[in-house]
Amino acid sequence: MIYLSSAIEKSLGHDWPAGTALYYVARLDDAFGKLPLPGALFETLWLTRLGSWSVLALEWTLPVLLWIPRTRRVAIAVAIGFHLAIEATMNLFLFHWLMILGVLSFAEFDELRWPPWRRAPAART
Repeated sequence: MIYLSSAIEKSLGHDWPAGTALYYVARLDDAFGKLPLPGALFETLWLTRLGSWSVLALEWTLPVLLWIPRTRRVAIAVAIGFHLAIEATMNLFLFHWLMILGVLSFAEFDELRWPPWRRAPAART
């Protein structure tokens, strides 16, 4: 629900659909500060647009992909990667860790075993 409401609100604004939102976000001194990001990353219009639109696309598709069993594992992996990137670059305290826990709640216990070939065999009925 969080991804969907975030996608709706961002899409109704001006900066996210225009592809310039990350340009402004990167300039917030209190939001960034963990890992330094190259300044050129957000100075290049096509990279800024690609990043902004990728976030929008991710937030529109994750709510659907998390509910489809065939796409769930990939969606979980992408969401975890997304939130780890937020953890590495932004000062948002616990947000990213809570979102990762929420995303993991979509996984079956057996799906969380790693490596995948070590999963328990299916029960016979």
